[in-house]
Amino acid sequence: MPDLVGVDEGVLCFRKTKPTGSVRFFLWNSVTNQSVKISVPNVVSSGTILRSGFCFHKDNQEFCIVLIWSSTNNLEPTYMSVFSSFNRKWSDVSEPVYDANSLFDSSIHIDGKIYWLSSNKDINYGELNVLVSFDVKERTWSINKIILKLLAGSCVGQVQVIS
Repeated sequence: MPDLVGVDEGVLCFRKTKPTGSVRFFLWNSVTNQSVKISVPNVVSSGTILRSGFCFHKDNQEFCIVLIWSSTNNLEPTYMSVFSSFNRKWSDVSEPVYDANSLFDSSIHIDGKIYWLSSNKDINYGELNVLVSFDVKERTWSINKIILKLLAGSCVGQVQVIS
């Protein structure tokens, strides 16, 4: 079953991992019922940890898939590539600022940026969670420390961004 990566401008992005470990993305336009199949870059091997995000960038008039990956053994660095619907190619960008193994798989996009939350508090950031963002237009990373306070007995809480 494919995983939903994101939705923007009526286009849904899915990621499917086959039993062999190979990964493909699918973009489906719900209005026109057209779909596009996208293979991941050849340098991504099976058995790697993948994190992905999806958005439409209004300034560039393109859909983008951001893919972050690292090995499961933490012996290799984390890598990243961006797929552009404009030229239908993957391109490498600057080295990610955070390990893919330490991020939740889900992402959100707001105003041309894609965000991932760290899955645990990080000792390198004062025992706080971090919010990693990637600016699709500028192709730049940023990282902010955040304080998460859950309200008792619920999954609703407060978030304070420290920068």
